[in-house]
Amino acid sequence: MKNLLLTSILLLSFLFSYSQAENPFEYLKIDNGQLIYENIFIKDSLKAAEIETLLMQQLPTANGITNIKSINGTITCSIVDLIVNYKKFGGTALGTAMFLNDPMNANASIFIKDGKYKVVVSNMVFDLTVPIGYTISHIKATAESTFLKNESTEFKTRENLVEAGNYLELQFNDIFTIKPIKSDW
Repeated sequence: MKNLLLTSILLLSFLFSYSQAENPFEYLKIDNGQLIYENIFIKDSLKAAEIETLLMQQLPTANGITNIKSINGTITCSIVDLIVNYKKFGGTALGTAMFLNDPMNANASIFIKDGKYKVVVSNMVFDLTVPIGYTISHIKATAESTFLKNESTEFKTRENLVEAGNYLELQFNDIFTIKPIKSDW
């Protein structure tokens, strides 16, 4: 009887853990069926006003960042025609998902507090260039249709998609990390 009970418990726990899909990413998350990038950057030595000033200086120089606004400790901006620079992070043209060669658009919000800031990128859409016959068509592909399955509740886990998601995370980390100010010395 004990063996049957133990076997049943083990079987149920195995089935439950198997049904729980793992998130293969550190910063890409599913939020109410939408794929978002969310990262909290820690800058212990800086006050909120200093973080905001540094971001407002840095973001206009970042590739693809436009329409930057700051209101009450929150910065919003648009990401327009961003091409993920996977080569910078070790990727190759033949070994990386093709859609990373196409421009991506999204919205970003940065929430600032003393010593930290949180970046949330949402509404990510890839503008795919697709050859159809003798013409080139542009197809909009949402990040959800690209990275998620099962009505946007689970991540697709194909190796090239996980790698593409990792490059996307690295690109966003690179854009939104406060970089040291170069002195004139």
